[in-house]
Amino acid sequence: MVKANLEAGSALTCHETLPYGPYPEFGEAVCRGFFDSYRYQSQALQIAERLIGFDEIEPPPDPRA
Repeated sequence: MVKANLEAGSALTCHETLPYGPYPEFGEAVCRGFFDSYRYQSQALQIAERLIGFDEIEPPPDPRA
C-alpha cells in the first residue's frame, strides 16, 4: 500500500476515517504514520504543505473505549 501511494505521488488515508472506521463523520485524513514516515517522499503531501499547509487535529475520543 505504501509503495503504491508513493509511486502514485499520493498519500495514504487514515483507516479510522474511512466509511467503515470508527470516525467516518470526521472526514478523510492523512494517515499519521504515513505522514511522519513519508511526507518528503509524497508529491501530494509536499504540494499540499506548500500551498495550504496542514492543520494537526486531535482525534475525537475513541468510541470503542
